Amino acid sequence: MTRFRTVLSLLLAASALTGASVLVPATASAAVVAAVQPTRVLDTRNGIGGTSGMVSPGAVVRVAIAPAASAGASAVVLNLTATNGDSAGWVKAWSCSDPTPETSVVNFPANRTAANAVILKYDSAGVCMSTSSPVHLVADLTGWFVGQSDFTGTVPGRLLDTRTSGDSLDADVERRVPVAGREGISAQATFVALNLTVVGPSTAGWLVAYPCGQPSTSSTVTFSAFETVANLSLVGLGQGDVCVRASTEVALVVDAYGYSTGQGALRVASPSRLLDTRNTSQWPSGAAESGDIINLRVAGRGGVPNDADSVVVTLTIIDPTTDGFVTAWPCDQPAPTTSTINTWPGARRSNLGLVKLAVTAGTICIRYQSSQYNARTNIVVDAVGWSTGGPARTAPTGVGTLTPAPEPPPVGLPPMGTVLWSEDFSSPTGMNRLVKHIAFGDNVVNGAPMQTFNGDHDHNCGSPATTRRLVENYQVSTHFWYCAPGGDAAKGHFMTGIN
Repeated sequence: MTRFRTVLSLLLAASALTGASVLVPATASAAVVAAVQPTRVLDTRNGIGGTSGMVSPGAVVRVAIAPAASAGASAVVLNLTATNGDSAGWVKAWSCSDPTPETSVVNFPANRTAANAVILKYDSAGVCMSTSSPVHLVADLTGWFVGQSDFTGTVPGRLLDTRTSGDSLDADVERRVPVAGREGISAQATFVALNLTVVGPSTAGWLVAYPCGQPSTSSTVTFSAFETVANLSLVGLGQGDVCVRASTEVALVVDAYGYSTGQGALRVASPSRLLDTRNTSQWPSGAAESGDIINLRVAGRGGVPNDADSVVVTLTIIDPTTDGFVTAWPCDQPAPTTSTINTWPGARRSNLGLVKLAVTAGTICIRYQSSQYNARTNIVVDAVGWSTGGPARTAPTGVGTLTPAPEPPPVGLPPMGTVLWSEDFSSPTGMNRLVKHIAFGDNVVNGAPMQTFNGDHDHNCGSPATTRRLVENYQVSTHFWYCAPGGDAAKGHFMTGIN
């Protein structure tokens, strides 16, 4: 029996990076999904994966993925992130056994962090990557396929490029894209992995891809005006074709990365909306406030069976007002300190995720965290597939629940600033020092005095008042004092910070 191994996506929020979901091996006899920490296989900022420093145009980064190789993987799932680039550009990724493709998988704006999931066929030659402009690359192994019952990776192949054909998509007009039997895709394929890239639209909007004959009101790629934005998706085929529709006129590039004949545990259907915080009749709480946790019921909704083990979702953020990030994880697991999508003012971004469902509740949790405690953003979640093999559950009774963010900081406490250093009683065994890997600022370089604020030194969350919650974004490094409940025995509170 072939099996599909995955890992729950936990990208380091400490680096303000985004990530796709991660799953890990099932037992050898059953195609089930279990959530674990992801495996970082490349980080050019610190030399993980054997490459250190900005990746220059024309250079090829080769990455060997030992865990996947040991498992005999035929395809790997990576979350590929571009960060710290001074100019806009793109990233390509492919099996090193194949020629360099013309297709790109990540498009990044200048001075922003952007990521996209990618599925690549894999062998002993490893995975190769290149970029069009200097940028740091981070790759997390988020899963792999063994055998070909669930997925067969192919050489990246272009199915559509309206820039060369001269026939951009018209607003709200369906376009049929033949897929089966083209670019290495089997004529018997039931769903495909497609990277859909929207190029320089004149207005913000969205695009949806779905099996022809099964129209959807969900979205696959969400974009801002004049940006080039890519998003990977798993899309079912209708009579061998995929249909696409956009809210505005757009140039579109469609690249295929593999397919499935539907004989394994992974299933794909027409996208179905699970949550839209703009729809207050469905979600009265409205846009997510920084620190809110949305407990979203998935099992038994949007076409996902009540006994699904994991869900494949497109997670979208729309028009945030500040820098921040969004994280998704199974609600019966501890909240990770990682991100799935990074946000910036006015951004419209989507990312594909495969997230383990909470065993009993059938939920996933979604949290937005911003550099400002009261900032808000709208969040949209669309189901595109699931894996089988989960437990029987009680039928859903609603969309889900909201765990509100902590109360805003009380009036009269010291102003916030950029954190350069802090002490952290994060465990009963002692202190961990968190030295931020950021420039210490002109005030330090020039010898000017720094402002120092003392926190809760009596270990009891008492005097002086330190009830402000902690929200740290490692790009912006905004700091709030925090005092965890439990007093001295629990530790877990920030004690001193230097701004």
